[in-house]
Amino acid sequence: MRFIYVQPHHWYLGLDENPDTLNFPVDDELDLAGWELRKTLRLLRGSNAALFEWLQSPIVYHEAQGFRGQLAPLLPLAFNLKASLHHSWASCGAA
Repeated sequence: MRFIYVQPHHWYLGLDENPDTLNFPVDDELDLAGWELRKTLRLLRGSNAALFEWLQSPIVYHEAQGFRGQLAPLLPLAFNLKASLHHSWASCGAA
């Protein structure tokens, strides 16, 4: 399961960089990984292929009301075909 999360407000006000990814050990039943919202938006700006897959998945376990609907108009603006092709090429072992 993939997810996007937010931190308490004080996390955003600190001067130090904090971890912005949550990863949990993978086992036979559960595979969890999440990105903090600010990181998610930076990845969207960079046309991150994994994020595009997450956001367009028909499987949604829980959603903050309207979240994907608000991000949906940004997807075509942020999509970069060259970056997507590079990701696909690299993930198939051809790089």
